[in-house]
Amino acid sequence: MLKNRLSKIVKGCSRVLLGLLVLAPVAAMAAPTLGGGGGLLPTAVPDVVTMLLTLDESFPNLMRMTAGLSYLFGFGIMTKAVWELKKYGMGVSTTAQNDLRPTIMELCVGVALVFLPSTLKTLLATVYGTDAITGYKHLPDSSWQVASDTLIIFVAFIGLVAVVRGLLHLHKASSGQSQQNGFAKGIIHLVGGVLSLNIVQAKNILYSTLGLTT
Repeated sequence: MLKNRLSKIVKGCSRVLLGLLVLAPVAAMAAPTLGGGGGLLPTAVPDVVTMLLTLDESFPNLMRMTAGLSYLFGFGIMTKAVWELKKYGMGVSTTAQNDLRPTIMELCVGVALVFLPSTLKTLLATVYGTDAITGYKHLPDSSWQVASDTLIIFVAFIGLVAVVRGLLHLHKASSGQSQQNGFAKGIIHLVGGVLSLNIVQAKNILYSTLGLTT
């Protein structure tokens, strides 16, 4: 089935993205140079700050690739939903008892995936009141500033993948192809993804709720 294949593709892409996330900075910093004897000699060993800066540069491309995959998945889901609506209008729909709720749900999920940037802004504004990402500022050591910025972007990237997977879980649950608690899995992925997208603000809200200092 197409839905099962989509699920496998999403899981495979998630592994590929995480692999690229780990290997990209390593490959970028391990470029060998030719020695006098024609052999390959390693370059100077980079420090932690250089590694984090290289890692930080790979995140925009990974996020763009994730958004591109989201667009493809969303377009496919929307096409299927529109086709089901067409069959329903022609009176040849095979939907059980002519229940349009699964089809409408699929259409909404497809639209959310196609317009992923707007979806993320809406989710962030709903939870935090703003779609801006909060970061740590004015740390005493520049290396710690670089480390904190890279970790925040890394967690935000994980949140982006979680949101996409959550929408796909909702799609599978609405179509009846998911296992038990498929809808709950989708909601959990969405909530966890939104919290990860702005993890610093989520921490601030938690600290404020518990009466702790930030």
